[in-house]
Amino acid sequence: MKTITTLIGLALLSGVAMASSTLNLALNGGNSYTVYLDGEQYQTSSTIRFLDLFPGRHTLSVIQKNNYTSSSLYNGFIDIEDGQELFGTITNGNLTISTSNNGSFYTPYPNDYNNQYDNSNYGNMPNGNHYNYGMSRYVFNQLRNDFRHSTDSRKARMLVQRAQRHGITSNQAKHLLQKFSFDSHRLNAAKQITNSVVDIENYFIVGETFVFDSNKRNFLRHINRNGAYNNGGNGTCSPRPNYPRPNNSYGMNHQAFQVLQNAVRKESFDNNRKQVVLTAIKNGRISSQQMTQLLRAFTFDNNRLETAKAAIPYISDKGNYWMAGETFTFSNNKQAFLNAL
Repeated sequence: MKTITTLIGLALLSGVAMASSTLNLALNGGNSYTVYLDGEQYQTSSTIRFLDLFPGRHTLSVIQKNNYTSSSLYNGFIDIEDGQELFGTITNGNLTISTSNNGSFYTPYPNDYNNQYDNSNYGNMPNGNHYNYGMSRYVFNQLRNDFRHSTDSRKARMLVQRAQRHGITSNQAKHLLQKFSFDSHRLNAAKQITNSVVDIENYFIVGETFVFDSNKRNFLRHINRNGAYNNGGNGTCSPRPNYPRPNNSYGMNHQAFQVLQNAVRKESFDNNRKQVVLTAIKNGRISSQQMTQLLRAFTFDNNRLETAKAAIPYISDKGNYWMAGETFTFSNNKQAFLNAL
């Protein structure tokens, strides 16, 4: 009886929901705009409010309409934390983000903000490549509702089908995988959708959904070794599309790095820290200073050395990577690292 109670408790623990977030966006300099958030299309004249966003990276594109012509005003990413409300302003193609209202938004928000949200047409970006953005909010919410009274095996089938058809973001995957009852089913499903993840560099966050550390290590090894081209032997996935990557020549942006740093700090063992770090940077870039900060979280010098050497190909400013040598306790490990450079 005690064992059954423990298993039920673990299953409930794995399904803890994340708090939704809000993005308020003000557009200055024109009269009519088309806004695409995660591939969904919205029309607005000046301001718009996006409710119930899940934490993580969201794609944002803004097109300004002038008479019979249109021009791209902004195209990039916004990173939103759990339960956060952000206020963004786009002026002359530049996006500024703040956690406080700078006066561009009324409080309380007028009803037309919600109308704009409710009347979105769920269209894709003009290039028609929905894989760039993961599931639309409409598709995601529909799938989440379908999960409510489904077994794990049915959830896995629906998840794989929708992910292959629409693509899926790491944060969408994390939220949906939390809805599985058993860790083994969660692991198999996470492996199967790897090819469909649009931001594979962030997929390490799904590791937080596992109850058992052995399954988490299994998952991290899978995406670290096989990337997006192997689904762990659980059927055949279609080839992963060539997703566009953000401009990361200067390393990770601040918010993305904070997510990675927090994930590394949560780990109890160096091996898991190594897997998380390498998984995150193999599909992107990281700066010397950022990598140095991550290496300080390691407990043992030899594990720090292995990770530091493995990260060399992914450092955006290799000329500065010597600074990571200061993290080593023993001089022979520091010298081995410098020799590897």
